[in-house]
Amino acid sequence: MKAAFSQLFSEYFTTGSEAYYATLYLPKDIQPDIQLLQLVDHHLWQLLFSSQEKSIRRQKINWWSEELKNTFVVSNPCHPLSQALLDAFNKTGCLEYLQAF
Repeated sequence: MKAAFSQLFSEYFTTGSEAYYATLYLPKDIQPDIQLLQLVDHHLWQLLFSSQEKSIRRQKINWWSEELKNTFVVSNPCHPLSQALLDAFNKTGCLEYLQAF
């Protein structure tokens, strides 16, 4: 895991947190992928509350929209979460499934 992703992960999945217990008893082979999806969901959800300014929230949402397009269409992500998503999707074969649409 890259350092930036590792930091995001450890902050969200601290022992005793709701996220930690939500994935604690998942099968070990799928646990990292589900945790990654939870972390991405949490990160994107926080965009809605990240600023009082509607224009700033809109810019962040637009940035993430482009980032996800770069991740899954061009395979050139910048953000640590996008990089981890691309790795997971490549590992599981889901990227080919997405690109078929």
